Amino acid sequence: ITFTSNAGTITSGIVDASSRNTANGNNVNIKASDSVSAINVTTAAFLSGGSGNAGSVTISSNTGTIDIGLIDARSNRINGNGGAVTLNSAKGITVATDILTYADTATGNTGNAGPINLTTTNGNISANNVFSSTLTGSGNAGNAGKITATATQRDITLGNVHSGAYVLGTGTAGDGGNIALKAGDHITVSGRVDSTTFGTVSQGTPGSIDLSANRLS
Repeated sequence: ITFTSNAGTITSGIVDASSRNTANGNNVNIKASDSVSAINVTTAAFLSGGSGNAGSVTISSNTGTIDIGLIDARSNRINGNGGAVTLNSAKGITVATDILTYADTATGNTGNAGPINLTTTNGNISANNVFSSTLTGSGNAGNAGKITATATQRDITLGNVHSGAYVLGTGTAGDGGNIALKAGDHITVSGRVDSTTFGTVSQGTPGSIDLSANRLS
């Protein structure tokens, strides 16, 4: 699914490119010269008993803001990978609830989580939960995704930021993802920043956590 505006804004309701059967989720690409807003953007691969990957989400605004209610690019299929999320805006990024690129399943192996990259040159970045982890109840968990947020001149405000790999029962966990938040002024994280890894058989390497700003809270 592709939306393009060369001379204005893009405003949408729910953009649903998800899969609820054995197929992969579809990719969503939104590009506007001005602002982009949508209620939800979903490219997830929801549980259907088979394997399947989530699609990617790529949104860019050349001169305006990005304002989305929810971005869901997770996979809860066996061996399924989460989709990559890339948001790039001149004047700020707001996700009212969550950005989800994790891979999880109740039993069996997971794939890898999708990376998350948020960039704004002259605005704030705000979201609630940012999850790029892998989790299985029993089996092997893949690698978590890298989370990067850069607000070159202003602030980053987030809830929980998770990029870990976890096995609750018997199995091997992959690597945690690196987390890098860089703000020109202030970084606020109200919850937890986590890039750990845990497996009962063996586990990979935890990801690094790098927070860079004039003020941290």
